Amino acid sequence: MDRTSGSASASSGKRQRTPPVQYLREVRGELRRVHWPTRAEVTAYSIVVLVTVTLITLYVFGLDALFGRLVLWIFG
Repeated sequence: MDRTSGSASASSGKRQRTPPVQYLREVRGELRRVHWPTRAEVTAYSIVVLVTVTLITLYVFGLDALFGRLVLWIFG
């Protein structure tokens, strides 16, 4: 096994902490590079999620009702 493949913290000692001001500056820079969705995209994706959740909920409700009746018929 190669000795250089170990963790970087083991060979370099303790890492320096980033000052809070520099951290916030870097966060702002990263957020500027993010591709933010448009209002239309958020609306469309939200509708897709709500419809999907509704359909899955109805499916699980139907299975629950079916198995509930089946159990009551068998053991009823």
